[in-house]
Amino acid sequence: MKKILVLHDIASVQRLNDMAKIAFGLEDYVFVVTKPSAAAAQIGIPELYKTAYKKGKAVIVLPDINDAIELFKPSTIITISHQYGEPFNPSKIKLEEPLMIVVGGTDTGLAKKEAFLGNPVKPPIGGDLGPVASTAIILYILEKELSAKN
Repeated sequence: MKKILVLHDIASVQRLNDMAKIAFGLEDYVFVVTKPSAAAAQIGIPELYKTAYKKGKAVIVLPDINDAIELFKPSTIITISHQYGEPFNPSKIKLEEPLMIVVGGTDTGLAKKEAFLGNPVKPPIGGDLGPVASTAIILYILEKELSAKN
């Protein structure tokens, strides 16, 4: 299944690197960064390309989430949002490829408009775990569900 992980509005180099580790650690994911700024844009993106090349992984940098949607034309969009999301239950979402997962790169997460570009979800445990931990949990549940279907 073709899967796209989109990290939106990122300024932190460390968070960018942490999200890249998640994307590169899983098979069949294209890692897309939208609206990078500050140190993430100046320092993080060049390092990200170098790491991606060494690992043989795909990375695309775009100005906005809508550019990623236009480019990949996903059938299913899942947005990770503690504020607007329901606890993630993959059986409640029609999982079709291409499948896009969008996560905000800031502590505040995605804006309401961005969260509702798809199906907003959050981890089914605990409070706000932040974007990196939330993404890891959601993708773990998603991969488990997808492997059970195959």
